[in-house]
Amino acid sequence: MCKCTRNLNGNAGVNIRPGTRLAIYLRDGFKCVWCRKDLNSSLSGELSLDHLVPYEFGGVNSPGNLVTSCRRCNCSRQELPWEDFSVRFRGSTDRVVRAISLEVPRELARMVLFGVVKLEDAVRSMRRI
Repeated sequence: MCKCTRNLNGNAGVNIRPGTRLAIYLRDGFKCVWCRKDLNSSLSGELSLDHLVPYEFGGVNSPGNLVTSCRRCNCSRQELPWEDFSVRFRGSTDRVVRAISLEVPRELARMVLFGVVKLEDAVRSMRRI
């Protein structure tokens, strides 16, 4: 079974807070770090987080180990080391390294969750970085 279809809410059996999840999506510009698919207007089932070091192999649920991924790439990767999977997509290694080096915009995610900032405005502001 694909690791990204283990349960209905798309988190592969691990609990990641909604604010942290949104902050990672914002950090990555709502784009799949692998194929660069724009997931901003995608159905929620298409948007997922991918563990660089799989949870089953000791990976943690911290932003430094999680990247935005489309469902197709997440399921295609399975348990392949991310470095091996990234060679399929030109530039994805650089995108992953850049993503995990950026600070996760937790405060911006909180403002979106509480309705202080519109999601579209938050995505636009993060894409300028």
